[in-house]
This record gives sequence, C-alpha cells and structure tokens, in this order.
Amino acid sequence: MLKGENIFLRLLEREDLPYRVEWMNDDEISSGITIDGPVSLAKTQAWFQRVVTDDMKRHFVIVDNKTKEPIGMLGIVGIDFRNLKAELYIAIGNKAYWGRNLGSEALQLSLEYSFGELNLNRIYLYTDIGNVRAQHLYEKNGLFKEGILRQHKYHKGKLKDYVVFSILKTEWQQRRKK
Repeated sequence: MLKGENIFLRLLEREDLPYRVEWMNDDEISSGITIDGPVSLAKTQAWFQRVVTDDMKRHFVIVDNKTKEPIGMLGIVGIDFRNLKAELYIAIGNKAYWGRNLGSEALQLSLEYSFGELNLNRIYLYTDIGNVRAQHLYEKNGLFKEGILRQHKYHKGKLKDYVVFSILKTEWQQRRKK
C-alpha cells in the first residue's frame, strides 16, 4: 500500500472490478485514459485474470483515506526493467472527488513507487489532446510535454491526436529537493 495525506493506493482486487467497469464506461473518464468502451464486467474479469500475475504491470485503486471508498484507478504498465521505463495511467473515477488535487497526490505516490521501489528512470504517459485538465495536472507535477502523436489512436469512432508527457528520475529528485 502506498499512503499519502488524503489517499492511498492499493493493488487492484477482484472486488474493485465493478468500479473499474463503471468508470471505463463513462466517456468523460475513459477518454482521459484512452480506453475504448463499452466495457463489460465479464471482459474486465477476464482481463483481470491475465494481468493479475503479470510482473510488467501494476494496477492500483486510488482510495480515500477517511472513507476507504475507491475513487479512481492508476496503473504502471509496460514496465521495462532493461530500459528502466514504464507507462502510467491515472483517472479519478468518482467525480465527487474531482478538483481536490487528489490526482496530483496519486501521481506523486506513483512516481515515488516507480523511481524508488521499481528503480525506473523514465515514466511516460499519453493523453488525449483535448484533455487540457489532465495536461495541466501533468505539467504542474513536473512532467514534460514531449510532443504530439498525430492521429495516433482510434478512439470513439475516429483517429485522435495524443500528447506524450514524461519525467525522468533525476528531474523528479530535483523537484523533491525544492
């Protein structure tokens, strides 16, 4: 478990899958993490069976410290220990928690884990070019906008542009010293 001031991250469990399905089927949430819906519980259960033992992926649930309610999801996926990098995704699924800076807290916990525990050197992520709120969150937390991938992914019926962000371990360490 990764504990912060307002939230903690714990590994995804089978009982969390209904939340994941609900959030993935919400267009406002799923567009930020580039997942095509609709998503069924049966398919999500099959997906869970495949990823639960995959050492190259860590799927977490973001949980409110006070209420113990799951409020979002976060993943460190495509972990490449040879090249010391991984992809990150994050979503606050419970909209009642939007605007509380919990995405920043979850992001910082994931970077602490990625650079400290996993000893990675680079974390990167993709976001829809129209997801300005997410882009602001990433920039505010020290991630650098590397570029735009034009017509990168077919999502919700059309090819869409995505923005790539990343942060290196040395950059993260410098921010922590301040």
